[in-house]
Amino acid sequence: MSGTRGALFSRVDEPSRMVRQILAVLGGLVALAPRRTLAAFETVAVDVDTDAESDEVMSVPTIRPWVPSLVRAEGVLLVLAALVGGRLYRLVIGAVGVGGSIVVTFPRRYQRLATRLIFEDPDRVRWHDRSTPLLRAIGALYVAIALAARRSGASSADAVVAPTEAVAGDDAER
Repeated sequence: MSGTRGALFSRVDEPSRMVRQILAVLGGLVALAPRRTLAAFETVAVDVDTDAESDEVMSVPTIRPWVPSLVRAEGVLLVLAALVGGRLYRLVIGAVGVGGSIVVTFPRRYQRLATRLIFEDPDRVRWHDRSTPLLRAIGALYVAIALAARRSGASSADAVVAPTEAVAGDDAER
């Protein structure tokens, strides 16, 4: 495993390597289980209407049918960006930082926008009281990841995959 990891991440310094590995793992989990990711998000952030007398669930907000596919694509993009590097990684890590900044600064506006985009019945969605500090924490984490990547120079890495050691004709130039 260490030989494979060394080959894939050999041109990246240790802090960058760690950020990229975390992004690859998180992206992989999201890509493999987009519905579970959305369910976890709903469980933590969204209230479900229940009957006060019987504790029976009255209504669960319905997620738009295309949202799980979009979540899966986001996961795949994170994995690709983490493994490939270069311009794609710079763009993705920049978007992560900008998105995090927006969520930290305007969590309630983010909630309203996400409600309209994600749910078919946005008027039935009620956010937990704890969702605002939770969103701010997630946004701050995104900003921290983007800043860590920028400080470590990861955003300027051309590629994670190391080039071959010797190419025909290289010895003649040395």
